[in-house]
Amino acid sequence: MGATRLPNNTVQFGTGTMSHIGQFYFDQTLLDQVEATAPYNTNKQAWTKNAQDFLIAAGVANNDDPVINYVFLGNKVTDGVFGFITVGVDTTAKRQISVASWWGANGGQTNPSGPTAGGKSEAEETYHDHES
Repeated sequence: MGATRLPNNTVQFGTGTMSHIGQFYFDQTLLDQVEATAPYNTNKQAWTKNAQDFLIAAGVANNDDPVINYVFLGNKVTDGVFGFITVGVDTTAKRQISVASWWGANGGQTNPSGPTAGGKSEAEETYHDHES
């Protein structure tokens, strides 16, 4: 596939076939608990909650379950978390993909025609209806 590990520990892919592209999520309750613990409670970056994330909305609208199941390894989140999820892969699927962004010489670049180019998707509307 021609993947290269870059100095910032991201991966740049060359030519070839991508067997999987996707994203998994944790439920918001767990994320809130983790975010309240050190060192995450010192994070100054903007944080998109699940209800505002159109990508999780797309998964839910497609009848996927992109949320990782988990159990605490003790009585609280700081004791550790074990996560698990079942994934099915259609090895014969051939789909056109469009990346949201990439890393280049000038840093992170948003793909102007990618999935995050703007506007609410039908999936996002469906997810918010699902949440109500």
